[in-house]
Amino acid sequence: MNGGQMINEKSKNIAGKVIATPKVGLDSVNLRQLPKYLCYRASLLRDKMTLQYVLALVIAAWTIQYTVDRFSDNELMKRYRQKEFILAPSNIVGFTPARPQGVPESYVDDAANTFMGHLGNVNPANIEENYKLLAKYMSSELKIQFQAEVNDWIKTVKEENVSEILKVMQKEIIIAEGGHYKLTALARRERYVSSEYLGHSDEVITMRMKLMPPKEERQWHLQIYHLT
Repeated sequence: MNGGQMINEKSKNIAGKVIATPKVGLDSVNLRQLPKYLCYRASLLRDKMTLQYVLALVIAAWTIQYTVDRFSDNELMKRYRQKEFILAPSNIVGFTPARPQGVPESYVDDAANTFMGHLGNVNPANIEENYKLLAKYMSSELKIQFQAEVNDWIKTVKEENVSEILKVMQKEIIIAEGGHYKLTALARRERYVSSEYLGHSDEVITMRMKLMPPKEERQWHLQIYHLT
């Protein structure tokens, strides 16, 4: 203040500053750019949705293809398991139809008759060969047990000239799952010493067998794993 007078901006030769007031509302927005922005956002949204649809279609197609392939594999495996094979023993004329893990009961019956013939029809001339043929169809454990038990009997047959004839009077074959078979036979064993008849004894023979893969040296594709 000079002499009671107020010094203003002009007196100081200072230009007054103009303070700009911020604009409020749509005046600060360039509305000419708004349509372009909306188109850009719509394009992004459309591309995103298109990508999602394509991805969903790819996943659906893969799922359908996987399901079809699995179904085809299952059907193929099912048909393979039902495929019929032919077992042809080298010394038998004819063929035996067989399915995986199963053969006709007649096949098992013929094999069992052969096994019991080797077991019961013996004399000094054939006992070793018969027991050798029978042991060929036994499991490893049963073969060891069988050979240990018949050693003394083989000596007796040879030394005392013993002959035996086994007659099967009745038998039953039970078919179990997985290619297993149980034979129960009622048999009569006739004994001779030096051609003299000594009598007979009745006995029950139990034999458990299972189907084995074909081998060229085997007439029967069965293995005996239990014999009493």
